[in-house]
Amino acid sequence: LQSMWDRFRQSPSLFNMGIEAIGTGIQRIFGYRQDVALALAQRLLEQDPTVRNQILRRLARRAPDRFQAFADLLDRSNQGLIASAPGRMEIEDR
Repeated sequence: LQSMWDRFRQSPSLFNMGIEAIGTGIQRIFGYRQDVALALAQRLLEQDPTVRNQILRRLARRAPDRFQAFADLLDRSNQGLIASAPGRMEIEDR
């Protein structure tokens, strides 16, 4: 928590806070290392829908039983931090 707080203070933007929140969720829910989780979070928030769907599919395959908890986290982050993002973040073919 302290390292996360230090990173917020170094770059205090809503976008960076969203990356941190989603990265922490990826780390805790799916067991990725912190650096990998943050990279995935950044790609989820910055890239086109095709890349986002590839990442979401990979996460769903890694832990299908915990994917819903992560989807709920994304929805809360989307509503609270990224108000301009359209709708729910879902895998397109579902």
